[in-house]
This record gives sequence, structure tokens and C-alpha cells, in this order.
Amino acid sequence: QAMTQVVTVGSSAKIYRALGRHQEALPYARQSFDKAQRSGSDKKIAAAAFLLQELYADRQDFKQAYAYQSVYVRHQSKIQMASQQQVAAEVKAKFEIDKKELENQTLKADQARQAGQIKHQRLIQAFVTGTLLLVLMVLLLLWRSRKRLQTTYRALQQANARMVAQHEEISRQKNEIAAQALVLQQQNEQLEKHHHFKNQIF
Repeated sequence: QAMTQVVTVGSSAKIYRALGRHQEALPYARQSFDKAQRSGSDKKIAAAAFLLQELYADRQDFKQAYAYQSVYVRHQSKIQMASQQQVAAEVKAKFEIDKKELENQTLKADQARQAGQIKHQRLIQAFVTGTLLLVLMVLLLLWRSRKRLQTTYRALQQANARMVAQHEEISRQKNEIAAQALVLQQQNEQLEKHHHFKNQIF
């Protein structure tokens, strides 16, 4: 309501000034200024002070015009400062939001990079593990093949030893048989000689 009254009396003062009735405009302008001061609005005070400055300047009362100009400048400076503070606050808020967004993006990028590194490491570990298992399997197969070859080689050695022993035994037996055959031949020859000698005698 106080704001509405300030605007109303201020508008009346502007109308009288526009009509050139400065004497009648001045009370409304003062009322507007008083109400603006009670409202505490820098914007209303600055507007009312500016109107009074113009009215007093029109009346050639430069002392009063300067006084209200000072009031206008002071409150206008407050308005500008508040506006600048608001802009600064908005800029700061935007900066904080952008900073937070950048931090989130950086965090996501770091997480993605770490996930990629972990995946790469797991692939390398899987490859190394698979390679080691393959090498172990090959080594196991080679060891088993070597064991089989050793077993086969020992079996062949044993078989060869048995064959050599059998050959030696056969050779020994052949020698014995040959010796016996020679003895028998000699005995037969002696018997024949004896039989021949016997026949000659009788």
C-alpha cells in the first residue's frame, strides 16, 4: 500500500510539472519523497529525489536541487551496488554450478578411464593366465610323453637283455649239442673200428 501511495502522489507531481504548474507539483513531490523514505525502498527514494531535484532546478533553487541530487545519487549508487552484488552473486552461483558440473564431468571421465584401465588389466591378466595354463598343459603333456618314452625304453632294454640272454643260452645249448654230437661220433667211430676188428678176428 505504501508503494502504491508513493507511485500515486509521484504521478500527480509529474502531471502538474508537465502542465507547468510547479508550485502545485512540489507538495505532491515532497509527499512522494516522504512516503518513499518510510517505505525504505532505494528505488522509490531515488525516483522521488530525482523528481524533487528537477522541480527545484525548474524553480532555480539550485541549493535544494543539489541536495536532492545528492540523495538521488546516493540511493542510485545503492541500487547499482545491489544490482552489481546480485549480478556478482548470480555469476558466482553460475561459476559454482559450472565448477560442480566440471568436477562431475572430470570425476566421470576419471571413473571411465579407471574402468577402462581395470578392464585392460583384467584382459591382460586373463591372457597371461590363459598362456600360463597352456604352457603348463604343454609341459604336462611333454612330461607324460617323456615318462612313456622312458618306460618304453626300459621295456625295450629289458626285452633286448632277455633276447641276448636267450641267444646266449641257445648258443650254449648248441655248443653242448655239438660237443655231444662230436663225442657220439667219436664213440661211433670207435665202435665201428671195434666191430671191424672183431670181424677180422672171427
